[in-house]
Amino acid sequence: LRRLSAKIMTNANESLEAQLVSVSTSMSAATDGSSSNRLRMGWFWILDRLRGELPRKQRLIAHSSLPRSAAFFASEGKYDIVEELRKLGVFESNYSGSSELADITFLKSPLTYSLGHKSSGVTDVGGMQKIFIDAKFSSLVINWNPHAVKNLLAVKATLTEGLVDASGKSYPGKKQNHKRSSATLSSSTGGIVNRKDSKIQSAVSSSIFVKAQMKELEISLHSAKDDAPLFLLTMTGVSTDFSTSLDDDGFKLWMELGDFRLELPAGGKTLLGY
Repeated sequence: LRRLSAKIMTNANESLEAQLVSVSTSMSAATDGSSSNRLRMGWFWILDRLRGELPRKQRLIAHSSLPRSAAFFASEGKYDIVEELRKLGVFESNYSGSSELADITFLKSPLTYSLGHKSSGVTDVGGMQKIFIDAKFSSLVINWNPHAVKNLLAVKATLTEGLVDASGKSYPGKKQNHKRSSATLSSSTGGIVNRKDSKIQSAVSSSIFVKAQMKELEISLHSAKDDAPLFLLTMTGVSTDFSTSLDDDGFKLWMELGDFRLELPAGGKTLLGY
């Protein structure tokens, strides 16, 4: 997928758009039931062109690493990020894809069975399958402006009301009941077949293991008065290990944070009162 765009327009020709560029996926499967899937994503950004009462200097609400700095696009005012990516050959037919934003791998182990106890002619067979998810993210920048967030919430409320009015009612999701399966087997000994109604009762349990890493997360808090940056929050080297079983509510979570900084932006425009 070269480019995925979502754009919301108003009657005053204002817009709110989200762009995802360069998405590639691959899959392999084996005869033993195991499989591997890989998803790579290149660049992502959300651009707010909704008008407000107060000035806005930066229209990029959130974005990944870009071919040029967000300050450059704000100074130009055009935010022509697609053209900058076009210069890099991202939209050429022979482009192999990029993992500048994310590189995610899904691994599913073979399904293994083990015999359990037998009672009243029924044999329990337990199955186990493991799912591994390894996600690596490069960087994500969020420019937090109170008025921009207010506009986003207003757009969300308008869309929600429109969807409710159009549908008239909601449809709750159906729950699927996972039932145990049974099968009738025939046993043979010494060439003489003894047909016995022996039943096997099987149940499959799944475990999920998730490992996620993010190179950097940056949150820039902007003033509601003039959109100037007030504080810059940066977290680097964020990693998480998460594991759970679908048969119960228990889980294990481990997190690590390499560096955490909260600092004033370069340029010295923050008032001393802050």
